[in-house]
Formats: sequence, structure tokens, C-alpha cells
Amino acid sequence: MERERTIAKPVSVSGIGLHSGAKTFLTLKPATPGSGITFFRSDLNPSLPIPAHIDYVGDARLATTLRRGEVEVATVEHLLAAVYSLEVDNLEAWLEGPEVPSGDGSARIFVDLITAAGLKVQDRDRSIFSIPYPLEAINHEARITAYPEPGGELLLEFLIAYSRLKVPEQTFRIKLSPDHFRREIASARTYGFLEDLSGLEAEGKGKGGSLENAILMSDGKVVNPEGLRFPEELVRHKILDLIGDLALLGRRISGRVVAQYSGHLLNHRLVREISKIMK
Repeated sequence: MERERTIAKPVSVSGIGLHSGAKTFLTLKPATPGSGITFFRSDLNPSLPIPAHIDYVGDARLATTLRRGEVEVATVEHLLAAVYSLEVDNLEAWLEGPEVPSGDGSARIFVDLITAAGLKVQDRDRSIFSIPYPLEAINHEARITAYPEPGGELLLEFLIAYSRLKVPEQTFRIKLSPDHFRREIASARTYGFLEDLSGLEAEGKGKGGSLENAILMSDGKVVNPEGLRFPEELVRHKILDLIGDLALLGRRISGRVVAQYSGHLLNHRLVREISKIMK
């Protein structure tokens, strides 16, 4: 039986929020066995704990926001993806500001942070939930399904296409492990479309966005002068987001998750379906 893990020492990073544009400071701290992943707003008093759990999800239109009462922590999915993929079970994330730092729009900043902290094995067995039968969430053409998968592993498959925006179909599959995440997923950046920027601004989102922390597409082409990091970087980032959303189960899972045109809202619907049957 595997044991739970936390980080070996506190580590910190600063930056700006992708959607709020606010300056923010993040400190990750070790946590006790069985406590899971918990966020705190260090700039507020009192600083209520907000568990990284589906029960605390608030706004999810363009990113995953956790809410407890009037207190929010926004855009948590990239950090949670790194925490889950690097097999950290217990962690405190202290945030000075309303949103997790964006870094370069990927999870690389958080992989580097956790790697610098190191991992500590704890005196508690790790609990893994195996998907017992197919579970699905559907919204028109978009769907996401979790299937049983022998062997205790998590396999992820994703399909996207934006024909209206001249972006052809992209697919990617991965068997999740710390090494695979580091090499194949962690560096994939968030993305947006020039054609959608006015709508984003109308919603008060993307205030901290730039070519430094996002891929910008226009008329099917990449605006960023450096281009893409992977030919299918967009769908790899969708897998990154999916991992962060699956982390909201509060436990590790084994199974095969297949997504088609899914986003945070549909991801969360699947997570809620899985959460209902977890024991």
C-alpha cells in the first residue's frame, strides 16, 4: 500500500492573476496526513480554510474558482493539476490575493515549486478510488465519460476542435504519472482567441492575460512569436485543466477518462457524479 505525501518545506512564488490582473503571492506549506489540499486567503482575517473539493466550486465558466461564503480563490486548476500529478496528497496553499499566480499560463511554475520543496512520505495509507462502472456527463456534442480501468492507473484522452475559428481537430492520450506529466502536459499553456477577446473583456475576465501567459490564436494561426511548444499544445492544456478538475474529488482515482469538447463546467458535472458513489 502506498503512503500519503506532503511537501518537505514551505515554498513561495509571486505573480499576477490571469483573469483578475491582481498581484498575488502564493505559499505552499506541508499539511498533516488525511487533511487533503486546502486553500487559505492570507490577506483576509479570518482566513477560513477552503478545501479543494467539488462541494466548494463556485464560478467555473472560464476557470475553476473555489468559494466558501463570500471568500474566493480563483483559477486553481493548474496548481491542482501539478499537485495531483506529482502525487502530493496533503498541502496548504496560502494565497495573498484573489487568484493563483498565472506563471506562463501552464503548470510549469507549480511543478518547479513542488520540486524545490521536495516530498515527504507520511504515516498514512493512500486511498485510491477505482471507477466501478461508466459514468458520463453530456451537453449537446460535448461529453466526458469515466470508465473502469484495471491496474490502478489513470488514463486520459481528449478531443477538441474549433471549426468556427479555423482550428482543426486535436487529440491526445496519456497515462498519468509524475514523469509523463512533467514531459507531456505541465508546459502546455492556456489559450484564447482574438475573435473572443471582446466578450472576455465584457465579462471582466482576462485582465492579466498577455502573450507571456497565454497562447493567442487569430484566424486559426498562433499570434505568439515563439509559436507552440507542442503541435497539439491546445488539447494538452485541456488535459491539464481536466486533471486539476479531477483533483476536486479529494482522492486519487483509477480509471479511464475520455473527453470530447469538454470544459470546466462539464468536467465538474462528471466529478460530482463520481463523488456521489465514492465511499
